[in-house]
Order: sequence, then structure tokens, then C-alpha cells
Amino acid sequence: MHEEERNRRVIRYELGKRLLELRDGDVEPMVEALATRFEGDLVAVRDRGREALVYRSNEFFAIGATLDAWKINTDGTQAYGGRLENDVDLEDWLEEHRDGLDWVHHDWRNRSGTKNS
Repeated sequence: MHEEERNRRVIRYELGKRLLELRDGDVEPMVEALATRFEGDLVAVRDRGREALVYRSNEFFAIGATLDAWKINTDGTQAYGGRLENDVDLEDWLEEHRDGLDWVHHDWRNRSGTKNS
């Protein structure tokens, strides 16, 4: 539990800083929505914080690992945006799409070679 809370604090700090660079105004509702637990792991953000990319390893399912999009509104509400890919190799996906990402989770940043903060 301690590690999970620490991870959420790091995400809040990094996303708060990054979204302030990308957007004007109050970004706190968006940061809170992004730091909230998803059904999977938040791995990246794009579209100026309006889209969260969530990875699920799905070890026990035939479809393999999945990458889903969640829409994040400026008021902090979330809506499922759809499946981006089934049976995804996340490292490869992040590397291939890194130019379109605003932020990559620190656990994946070094693995994928992305330089986004």
C-alpha cells in the first residue's frame, strides 16, 4: 500500500507539472482523475492530458495484453474511449508513438527510450 500511494504522489506531481506546461487554468481535476486507479496501469497521457492510456497485462486471457484509451475531461470526469490494441507489446508501442505522447509513466520512460516527462 505504501508503494502504491508513493506512486500516486509521483504521478500527481509529474502530471501537474506537465499539464501546467500544456494547458492554461486549473488542471487539478484532470490530475486527480489521471492519478485515480484505472482497471489497469496508467502508462501514458496524450492530447494535452485529455486521453489516458491504460495497459492491462491480461495474463490469463487469450487476447493478451491490451491498451485502452480513457477520455479525461477538464472537470475531471472520465469516460472509456475504447481499445487501442490487443496483444500489445507495450515497449514497442510506446517507442513507435512517443512523439504523440505528452507524458509517459516513470516505470516505462526508461524502458521504452521515451524522453517525455
